[in-house]
Amino acid sequence: MKITLQKAEIEKAINFTQGIIDKRTTNPILSNILFSASDDKLELYSTNMDISSINQISANVETAGRAVVSAKILFDIIRKFPPGEIQMRRMDNNWLELKSSSVQYKIAGLHPEEYPTIEKPKKGDYVSVKSKTLLKLLKKTIFAVSIEDVKKILGGILFDFSEENYLKLVATDGHRLSLVKEPVSMKVRKKGENSLVLPRKGMQELQRILEETEEDIKVNIDDKMAVFKTETKTLMMKVLEGTFPDYNQVMPRDNDKILRINRQRFYDALSRMVIVSAERSNIVRISFSDEGIVVSSESPNEGEGKEFVEAEYRGTKMDMGFNARFIMDILEVADDEVIEMKLLDELSAVLIKTAQDENFLNVVMPVRMP
Repeated sequence: MKITLQKAEIEKAINFTQGIIDKRTTNPILSNILFSASDDKLELYSTNMDISSINQISANVETAGRAVVSAKILFDIIRKFPPGEIQMRRMDNNWLELKSSSVQYKIAGLHPEEYPTIEKPKKGDYVSVKSKTLLKLLKKTIFAVSIEDVKKILGGILFDFSEENYLKLVATDGHRLSLVKEPVSMKVRKKGENSLVLPRKGMQELQRILEETEEDIKVNIDDKMAVFKTETKTLMMKVLEGTFPDYNQVMPRDNDKILRINRQRFYDALSRMVIVSAERSNIVRISFSDEGIVVSSESPNEGEGKEFVEAEYRGTKMDMGFNARFIMDILEVADDEVIEMKLLDELSAVLIKTAQDENFLNVVMPVRMP
């Protein structure tokens, strides 16, 4: 393999491709990137065996071929190169030579046959989805995905296709739940299947793709694999196995106390009070009354604080404890400037939504306060 390409393009491509790589992998080969050059293009492959990516960029291909090198080492080297052209050549010992007009490196590599086979997705029935729509759905759920390894199925986002012409995404970590839906016509390519769960890491990589493109993204999902494609990027991921909790059962139905509050003022008060939360736990107390709310927190080491925020509240006076970060995550992605909280009692789940949007619902469990 011998090619010439632009430093800016290869740097951007490696940065994207290495996002798939698990930094704590027990299989050393998976910390590498596979390069495949042909027909004036270079394809970069990476995988952690559950999620795989293919990224294509333009290149002047003098000799077609393949090479395998460490993603981290190569990225660290490439970004230090001066702007302009870089020549890459696979040597007889599988090392990779990189040259510009003034800089030269030779870095250790592996034989391409040692790298796991990543098959390109077969041509099939792809559905085109607006990138902005899918990005909106991800942003409103990904923060609620569990980062613990206790229950693997909670480490992903549920894609629910059961409602005609709607795509519904749901995420929960057991302490909070976020649900959002948008008009999207998409189905699982297997009769009888109405939902599946895709892994958090794969969703994070998909979000990176969506944030960088204006074009529609092509989607193909069956009961085993999901594929997302743009003109130059392909992302593939295995569907998580297991049964996702029935989110309909945890949706509060009888919460009759209602708070309506300005989103930004609520967010600002929470962000100020977490500074002095006990051991930076993000736990705050919210006191509800006819005049509005008082957000307060205290720590024996840092101090204490409180802030009154005017709001409309219908219900009895009540004090509740919350992880402020859980509420702030919702407020950061809410589209409306008026937020609605529906409460029952001090220890029951709270429903949080915007005043105008019934398609974005959040459930947050309170924290028992002393």
